[in-house]
Amino acid sequence: MSIAGLLVVWMGIRAYRLFNDSNYTWYLYYVAMIFVPSVYYLASRFILGMDNRIIKRFVMGFSSFLLILVLTNDLHNFVWKFYKNDNYKNYIGYFIVLIWIVLLIIASTYNLIKKQWSYRQNYAVLTLFIPLFVGLIYTFFISTGFRILFKVLICPVY
Repeated sequence: MSIAGLLVVWMGIRAYRLFNDSNYTWYLYYVAMIFVPSVYYLASRFILGMDNRIIKRFVMGFSSFLLILVLTNDLHNFVWKFYKNDNYKNYIGYFIVLIWIVLLIIASTYNLIKKQWSYRQNYAVLTLFIPLFVGLIYTFFISTGFRILFKVLICPVY
């Protein structure tokens, strides 16, 4: 339920951004972008029976630290540096957030595939993970600025 709640919050922020286009509404996207993979990872560990309080505190603590880093970007410009004409450049904080999200998604998916693989039956369920892997590849292309298909950056965020 927490992932669904975070996605509803994300959609609400997205709708609010239509009326208030500031950096802070853009920063608020990262509430869901950071915490959905975190909850997904913790849920995968719970499903496997590997629920651990220390790991849970670390994951949520580090995710909270990254969110605070994003929300306070205007003070330190560690995540993005903004220039005139709405141009910006990604800095090391952005890539730390991106790596954290990707690592959590890969670890979560690995945990769930490992669980399914251990049953040694119904491997068709593994095809459900194909959209997740396609999404990870797509996210990599978007985040690195790699231009695909007719040299146009495909990005639905704008």
